[in-house]
Amino acid sequence: MTCCDRHHISYGLVPLISEASNLIRALDINVIRLFLIAFLTIQPLMLEAAPASSGKSERLVKEAETIIDSWAGGQSVLVEAGSMLNEALELTPEYPEAYVQLARVVIKLGYINSTGSEMNFRDGTLRSARRLLDTAMMLDAESGNVLVLYGHVATLEKRYEFAERLLSRADKLGVVHPWLHLNFAALYLKTNRPTEAAARYQMVINSGTSNLPVLLAAYNGLRNYYKSVGDMDKVEETYLSQIQLDPNRAWLHGNYANFLLSHRKSEIDKAIFHAERALSLMDYPLGRRLYLKALCRKLEIVSDTAKVNEIEAKARSVDPEACASAIIR
Repeated sequence: MTCCDRHHISYGLVPLISEASNLIRALDINVIRLFLIAFLTIQPLMLEAAPASSGKSERLVKEAETIIDSWAGGQSVLVEAGSMLNEALELTPEYPEAYVQLARVVIKLGYINSTGSEMNFRDGTLRSARRLLDTAMMLDAESGNVLVLYGHVATLEKRYEFAERLLSRADKLGVVHPWLHLNFAALYLKTNRPTEAAARYQMVINSGTSNLPVLLAAYNGLRNYYKSVGDMDKVEETYLSQIQLDPNRAWLHGNYANFLLSHRKSEIDKAIFHAERALSLMDYPLGRRLYLKALCRKLEIVSDTAKVNEIEAKARSVDPEACASAIIR
């Protein structure tokens, strides 16, 4: 990297300060602190050549990556990961992997929800992630992690041709990355190539990877494909495979209970079991609603007085007004 390149990166980071201010408005004080760390203290890159990574910065980035990979919700762990990445960049400002992982933190913190197949983010999230990845790309244009994540961000920004170039470059370089096939699949879905997307999801499942978030995401994608072609048996298989992979994740049981209530109406006892299991793992509003819906559905077909009383007692332990409203029937 030349001196001019370093100056260019230095000046390129300056706009992130104003972008970050827009992004952090909706976040709590701990997250604001993280963004201040991430954007204000990523100092201008040193003019003198720096090593690719120091031993300590490499350890910090690996620890942060592990935290991000295992993230299941909440902001505090992402704040912790962001602090580690900031420390790594203070030690080694020209360490591309630190920028990649920081971009992941930004994306996760900026995520709001999904509407159908669209992921919704706070204003400035994707732009800020892109700027971090631009920096990482300048430092190492052939890094698999940079190409794979940047391809994902480009897809989210609807820059589909650019996304395909990035992901195809990673593929041609022989990059072995758990998210490469998933990001290809997401791109294929956005560009009306569902069969190719399903093949990529299946590649992940067949790969033998032990990366649980990747496998769960692959089954989610494959399930959406099977729904689109109306194969409900295959849809059910994806729910069961996910539960087998991670039996203690509440939303997997809750989602399967919801499927049973909608598509396997005769299997009400199984729906109750999985809804009950979901609530035993985590008390959450949708889980309660599914459990009540299943119990009320059961009441419609039970005539034994003792059994009716038992079901009503279970329902009222969750909601005293349970089964009184047609909304949940």
